[in-house]
Amino acid sequence: MSSPVDVTSDESCDDAQRVRKRDKQRDFRRKVHHQLEFLRGRVTHLETTLRAARARKAMVPLPWCEVARALKADVVATKGVRKSLLLQAEDHAEFLEAMVKWVQSLSPERSPSRFPLWYNVGLCGSNASRRAALDWITQHMYHHTPSVLQHMGFHPTDMTPSQAFIFDNSKGYIEYIYTDRRIHCPATLPKVLAAYQRLYYANSVDFVVAGRKVMDQDELGKDFIYSRREFKNENVVHREFVSDRQIVHVQHSIHDDSKHPLGAIHRHRMAWIVLEAVAPNMVVETKVFQKSQSWTEAAGYVSVDEEARIVGVFEEPHMDQDDYDMLPPSVQEAQLRQHVTSTLSRCMQTLNNELEMALQQLDLEDPPATIEAPPRDASCCLY
Repeated sequence: MSSPVDVTSDESCDDAQRVRKRDKQRDFRRKVHHQLEFLRGRVTHLETTLRAARARKAMVPLPWCEVARALKADVVATKGVRKSLLLQAEDHAEFLEAMVKWVQSLSPERSPSRFPLWYNVGLCGSNASRRAALDWITQHMYHHTPSVLQHMGFHPTDMTPSQAFIFDNSKGYIEYIYTDRRIHCPATLPKVLAAYQRLYYANSVDFVVAGRKVMDQDELGKDFIYSRREFKNENVVHREFVSDRQIVHVQHSIHDDSKHPLGAIHRHRMAWIVLEAVAPNMVVETKVFQKSQSWTEAAGYVSVDEEARIVGVFEEPHMDQDDYDMLPPSVQEAQLRQHVTSTLSRCMQTLNNELEMALQQLDLEDPPATIEAPPRDASCCLY
């Protein structure tokens, strides 16, 4: 049996052993902490040294071959930019010169009167200058639409339907002016526009595209329709301006075009077609077709008997050219007036009838089908 002294001695030994073990663990943790602190500092130092080394390496001069290669690439790129800028400068100079000459060539044929001025209009130069010329022509017509309609007797407050033909010989040559105002009800503005756009491609009176050759679509863009009557080489530009309550179609003859040469005989031709929504289901359609007596650049306006031949007076069964030549000038003009009045009235009535047919087909079709072109009337040309 152990004595009390032995028990106390054993406990003291155990306590001393635990203290030594605890101290060893503390020493170990302290050493680990010191090692971690040292390693963290070492990493920071090495990273700083690496950055400095990289910076010194970056400052090392490039080999001359690499410098020469880079300079050569810069020279090639700079020459390309310079060439492009020079070409742009040449294009702009050519465009400016073409526009200045074109604007200076737009001299009015006569002093202002109640009818619009005629201009001898030509196209030349690059595609950009041709587009700019067509844009100016059509914008000019569009912005003068209200004054033109008022000059023709169409007042904004008066929507009365009417038709009129003016044979004006008071200016030393002949002008033909045909005006027409109609009301479509019930009809919406988009519907009447859709019917008209059908007639661009399918009508019997050579209106816009039908019976004509469309030219330079890719070069001129979608804003313009530039077309010609092949058998007469007469060029016309067409454009439409669309807003919420009004659509304005304008057309103008082109009298000189080096890219698409014209025939020797010309006419001044202009046309306005205005579609205006005056109520949710009511559209007022106003048309003005205006053209001059034929002319040539060399001799000016042709004689009355030559004009009669051009417009087809002698194709009538009761009219002989020899008999016509023997008539007094006043009678010749009267015969010409009668023929043109009859022809233009028939053309206008044909166009109106075909527009009504297109409107009716739009009512019946769902979805709309393609309208077939009616037989062509070679004697009908509204512009």
